[in-house]
Amino acid sequence: AFLGSSHYRYILELKAKENIVPTLDDFKVVRVLGEGGFGQVIDVIKRDCGVHYAMKVMQKEVMKQNLGSSWRKKIASEQQIMSVLQHPFLVNLKYAFQNAEFLILVMDLVPSGDLSEFVLTKRRLRPEQVRWVIMEVVEVLDYIHKQSILYRDLKPENLLIDEQGHVRLID
Repeated sequence: AFLGSSHYRYILELKAKENIVPTLDDFKVVRVLGEGGFGQVIDVIKRDCGVHYAMKVMQKEVMKQNLGSSWRKKIASEQQIMSVLQHPFLVNLKYAFQNAEFLILVMDLVPSGDLSEFVLTKRRLRPEQVRWVIMEVVEVLDYIHKQSILYRDLKPENLLIDEQGHVRLID
């Protein structure tokens, strides 16, 4: 009972924050969620705890070609910002590691879809849901700005809606 409990998974997450760096072998691939300019986002399961995550796998060579000589600095800056920011309305970074070919960011998985899917499909939000979404977006942007970080990519595709109906900001 304890091994399958949420408390056990929480303890495993705390262990993860003790500078234990995972490898790709620590995760089982479930499916590809999407593709971007630098690589893929994959639904994975961490083998030791059974928790699903979103794994962003970025090809170093592609980043080098697209970002130029400062690619390492830009990626390190993004990873540093993500590791500092922890908020219930963010997709939070859990792990960051690399191998010879890839940079890997492992984050919360939010499988319900983004705000654009709710706007463009019949899954419309009710007026009270819209008010909550706006309030949560303002809350998370306020948090980010108080960390002296300017968020410049606010759009429906970067606002995921989790299973409880809360906003989770990405990118």
